Amino acid sequence: MGHIEPLHKKARKMFSRPQSDVRGYAVEGCCPSYNPGWEVGANNNLDPCPWQNDLVACHAFIICWWGGQVPDYIQNPNWLDNCSNIQNDWTNLCVVPD
Repeated sequence: MGHIEPLHKKARKMFSRPQSDVRGYAVEGCCPSYNPGWEVGANNNLDPCPWQNDLVACHAFIICWWGGQVPDYIQNPNWLDNCSNIQNDWTNLCVVPD
């Protein structure tokens, strides 16, 4: 900002301080919006985004933080085939052997 000159004492003090490096941070990963969400919605009903949705969200991403709970879709592409409705059928998911 070489074309701006400080006009008063406070502005000169601000310009005399060393410039700091400002960086923005963002949450990234398989669930950037915290997909498992909350147990109860805003009106005390069931949550519109319950934890079962996290199974589908984490299965579809290559880099996932829930790797111990959900298999990756590259080695287990048919893992969700028995669950047409994850809300009701999540108990049909098979356990992937080691």
